[in-house]
Amino acid sequence: MGTGLVKGVVRGANVGATNYILQAAAFCGVLDRVLTPEQKQQGAAWIRSLEVSENVYADPALLDRKPTAWDDSQESWPPDGAHKEAINQYARSCLRFYEDASLDQLAVEVGRELMQE
Repeated sequence: MGTGLVKGVVRGANVGATNYILQAAAFCGVLDRVLTPEQKQQGAAWIRSLEVSENVYADPALLDRKPTAWDDSQESWPPDGAHKEAINQYARSCLRFYEDASLDQLAVEVGRELMQE
């Protein structure tokens, strides 16, 4: 598998790496030049497909494969709640870029949903 500059990958796309790429493109002011509206819709659909409960996202690319350099003496596998929350935040940040939403808009959405419960 290889296209362009990529010769191969050890795992599929993940929300962490995707977030860093989107963040860098936005910082450089080129996000709208490198992603078409259709690609943004596809990206948002991908993130939404990772939703395991309301506004909670889990990425199997990060949760199902133990990194080779993982030190079990420092921290057990699978990841604990802090890791899962970091993955959730990466996913929500990706949505921010894909849906052209500010971080505040996402927080307002969640707040409204919580108030309706």
